[in-house]
Amino acid sequence: MSKKASIHVTLALRADLHVGKHTLDLGEMRHILRAVADARSILAACEAVGTTYRTLWGRLELYAQVLGASVVDKSPGQGTQLTATGRSLLAALDAHAPQLRGPDTELAEKISASVLSALGGAPAPLRLMASHDFAIARCVAERLIPGVEVRYQGSADCVRALLRGEADVAGFHMPAQRADNAEGPIQSVLENTQYWCFPLMEREQGIMVAKGNPRKIHTLTDLAKPNIRFVNRQRGSGTRILLDQMLNSIGLSGEGIAGYEQEEFTHQAVAAMIGAGAADAGLGLRAAANQFKLDFVPLSKELYYLAARRELQRDSTVMQIITHIKQQAELLPGYVAL
Repeated sequence: MSKKASIHVTLALRADLHVGKHTLDLGEMRHILRAVADARSILAACEAVGTTYRTLWGRLELYAQVLGASVVDKSPGQGTQLTATGRSLLAALDAHAPQLRGPDTELAEKISASVLSALGGAPAPLRLMASHDFAIARCVAERLIPGVEVRYQGSADCVRALLRGEADVAGFHMPAQRADNAEGPIQSVLENTQYWCFPLMEREQGIMVAKGNPRKIHTLTDLAKPNIRFVNRQRGSGTRILLDQMLNSIGLSGEGIAGYEQEEFTHQAVAAMIGAGAADAGLGLRAAANQFKLDFVPLSKELYYLAARRELQRDSTVMQIITHIKQQAELLPGYVAL
């Protein structure tokens, strides 16, 4: 095998829709339609999917051409929404979501690493599992960190993946003033000398509300007022952990907040719900509120960390990740690169 060649293993099973000479990947289609439905913005959907505006818009135009009907509608002042056809199609794909997830990518990565090791080939991509973040999403969209495979999970799940060897680098966040009260897996990696933890940036968390704050939400206790509709982040996310800690500190239970059990998986999705009038408030980043033109009630500063095994501390790819994320952080409202 040529030393310049690179190889990787793929597991080819996937669900395809064949229309004439065209073939559409239904798993990819569901991922894109879900991102647009949640974000109600092509730019925000690009960040969620991890691709460029041109690529994502090209996919949407291809769907319209092949299916003979538009799946999205861009209306002034309303953002981008799925059409009736798009909503029906997404519902049909959601009904078969487990079958559309495709092959086990982690298994493919492990096989690739084993084969490459045996052949002395090029190293596998660095695996960064990170709590969702705007600066990281911008790096992915602008292709600033080649050779890095990025996946998003909640902070605790990212650290668990690092500890299990399923990720090379983990991105997680925690309140700056509560470093001694971290979640179990996060505390473990902070205290374990085999791992290196780097404080990357500071972010501002708070309550996102509609422009003008028409429901007069100024504190966490206001979330328990009658007829206030809240939208939450998923269990295990750093933002959800932060919310629960702050509620506990003031003696307020999530059971007293309407919508506490309604979960979304990104800051953009929470902001989009509020921007669309489907919720009155949600916890998130100032950057998300700014993107969707929402008002923001600041509550807390948090630190975003990268963690890896100590032998990767001086790795050139890791250093590139740090440099580019910091550069993007400096461009975002509510962020401070450290």
